[in-house]
Amino acid sequence: MDLQVRLDQEWGAYTEKDTVSGQLVLRNKAPVNISTIIVKLFGIATSRLNSGKYIESHQLFQRVQNVFPPQKMAEMPGSRSLTVGCGTHVFPFSLTTRNILFYPVHGFSLPKSILGRRCLLPISHDSVGSCSPLAYQVDVELLNGQCLLLGYPIPLKIKLTKVGDRECFVWLNDFQTMLVGSTETHASGLVEKDTHFQVIQTMSNIHHVVSHDRALHGAELCIGDSLWNKHRLPIALTPSFETCNISQTYTLEVRLGLQCGYSKFRTTILEFSFPVHLTPPSMDPDPYEAKSAKLF
Repeated sequence: MDLQVRLDQEWGAYTEKDTVSGQLVLRNKAPVNISTIIVKLFGIATSRLNSGKYIESHQLFQRVQNVFPPQKMAEMPGSRSLTVGCGTHVFPFSLTTRNILFYPVHGFSLPKSILGRRCLLPISHDSVGSCSPLAYQVDVELLNGQCLLLGYPIPLKIKLTKVGDRECFVWLNDFQTMLVGSTETHASGLVEKDTHFQVIQTMSNIHHVVSHDRALHGAELCIGDSLWNKHRLPIALTPSFETCNISQTYTLEVRLGLQCGYSKFRTTILEFSFPVHLTPPSMDPDPYEAKSAKLF
């Protein structure tokens, strides 16, 4: 007697919204008595610290489906087992979630509020004795709030507002976006934290003009998103999640190198930090199509 499990869709990641379906295929060369066939689906989260010295496990879920005998036959009085003749027999099943890979998808709507950070870029005048102040208010905003979709560009807006009437040139000379991921694991009362870095985009010596010398006081100057909208978040990154003793969180770091002045130029580095939530997009029919080729 031979028993095999065939899945309808054998991709490596399932979400809590997916259904695991398929067939149990039974091949037997002689009649066999079978009382019941049950399919059980369960998921276990296990955390290990210090090379497995401290281990803690939790069962996340369990699903059970009786695929044989059929409901009507099971309710009939008589023998507790049924004879299945020789040959090939197929028993279909359908169950929700599976622990191949924890890949959470949460029902959410993109937040309306914008997550922003602001700082002041002061500019020293080249000549001695000048009392006219000059600065730029720098605003960096995430247009979808904390939510970032894997496989998509970062919805970023960068704006400079001029404070003062003096003339000045401003260039964006350096630009970098980077994700700082933190994995926290608990086991037997101990905590282990692992930090990793993923550079999304880095550019230097770009000399992108932001402000010319004729910009007026209060002028709002936006840096076009063409600098970063072709760079996508890697779809293979682990989404943000928290389950039992394990959590994955992220921070987005945006680094700007602004070169400013009139006759003497200096570069000022500004860094902005945002707590973000990485979320996978809706699953495609083939969720692992070659999107990696489109990332950069």
